[in-house]
Amino acid sequence: MNTYTLYDINMYSYSCMKGILIMINEEVLPHVIFRVANNLYAIDSNVTVTLTELPNDITPIQKKQACELGIMKLRNEIVSIISMRNLFGCKSSNEEYEDFKGMIDNRKDDHIRWVNELKNSVNENRKFTLTTDPHQCTFGKWYDNFSTDIQSINFHMKKIDSPHTLLHEIAIEVEKGKKEQNEEARKKHLEELLEKAEKQYMSKVLELLDDTKNIFKDHYHDMVIVIMNKNKLIGLAVDEILTVDYFIENKTSETNFMINRPKYISAIGSTKRIDDHVFLIDEKQLFELYK
Repeated sequence: MNTYTLYDINMYSYSCMKGILIMINEEVLPHVIFRVANNLYAIDSNVTVTLTELPNDITPIQKKQACELGIMKLRNEIVSIISMRNLFGCKSSNEEYEDFKGMIDNRKDDHIRWVNELKNSVNENRKFTLTTDPHQCTFGKWYDNFSTDIQSINFHMKKIDSPHTLLHEIAIEVEKGKKEQNEEARKKHLEELLEKAEKQYMSKVLELLDDTKNIFKDHYHDMVIVIMNKNKLIGLAVDEILTVDYFIENKTSETNFMINRPKYISAIGSTKRIDDHVFLIDEKQLFELYK
């Protein structure tokens, strides 16, 4: 398990895939900026002890709070781990993965049904009734409108466009091939087209869709921000640690939000480098969970 102090992360770039922290300089900045689900948060570095990867062997405990995951050891000290997703009422990363996996599997089924109908139209010697427009089929409509905050998936999904388009072009060729007068030539030509549709283009689309599930799963590399108050250590399990930066409170906007703000948020603002809403964690309220 890799552990990093604040000096290790000041002005850093973090690669989840490689688990590498790159030191830029040793300027101490006052807030650690991290992501939980679709929101960004900041916590005061004065209470932050260290950053570490979320271990796989967290010890279960009898929970006092629903957000507790268990405990881990850090330099012979016991650290209570809080799931920040649970604390803020978000789905766990595993639940999000299962939702995404289910969506992808449904789209695979759409694709398989389209190809099966193309095959049936040949076997039954009838007109193919589904669309040959790659933008109008069930899969194509979903594909054209699909987008996610995970840019590696957006980039990967672009690879599907070519085999999906070629698959629809096969359907047009199949309809032309049905008009072939020579029975033997017609049968051979249609068999070749169907084999290309199923073995080459459909299999490639399905392979690429399966790859998106792996990319989605690999995107989540939970980290722990260990904070301390007196002798109590708490670990905050978060999705991603982005940087350390100056939190700039916005006192004039988002008035309604601050009036009804969640218990564990003390302010809303941005940072010097991130022009987006960043919520400031009230660490005192976190320690109140253990009183």
